[in-house]
Amino acid sequence: MWEFVHGYPPYNASCWSLMWLEISKMRALELVRVDMVPGTTYVYADYEHALFAPLESAQGSKELEVYASWSEHKDLHRQGKTWPFKITRGMGMEI
Repeated sequence: MWEFVHGYPPYNASCWSLMWLEISKMRALELVRVDMVPGTTYVYADYEHALFAPLESAQGSKELEVYASWSEHKDLHRQGKTWPFKITRGMGMEI
């Protein structure tokens, strides 16, 4: 996740946010599905927030689904953030 937060374009948080800003302008989208596979079995709450926050701008679509390969980390329960899209966690990561 360090590479995402501090890495080089186009694989960093800044480009991720800009991409979702552009996607949010596509008003004709009906379904947007995002598969996130960062190569780890868990993601801390701060990193998850960095990944999910830009997706809030894509609410112009009728439906947004996020499939995350990581399981829910215990810190996420304490954070208490509710996202305005469907999240399915743990897909495709058998331990």
